[in-house]
Amino acid sequence: MIDWEKVKERLKEHTSDSFTLKEMLDYLYCGKGLSLNQIADLTRGECCGDSIGSKMEEYKFKLRSRGGSRNVRPVVITQGDYMSMTYKQLMKKYGLSYTTVYKRTKGYKRKLPRKTKVSAASP
Repeated sequence: MIDWEKVKERLKEHTSDSFTLKEMLDYLYCGKGLSLNQIADLTRGECCGDSIGSKMEEYKFKLRSRGGSRNVRPVVITQGDYMSMTYKQLMKKYGLSYTTVYKRTKGYKRKLPRKTKVSAASP
């Protein structure tokens, strides 16, 4: 169990003594732009970044994105586009990688392989 009074005492070294724990977290996270793990490091082992995040959610803070593109709305590739376009064309149209196009279309019916022209061999 985390002793939030000890956490508050450790964070006082980096904020004002008159701040409540909520105000300290607001100052460090929103004011100074520290990450949850950086704030946890300031407590010198009293808690971890996940605990800080849980406490901030309890205080109704809006937490920043943790990075990556998972927060972007998913792109839906229509089956009509899939059947009429090559992977390269789909990648360009939707701005996705080859792997992402594959993952988003793997439930669709397989395309037939393209017929290639076979040139007659010269004698």
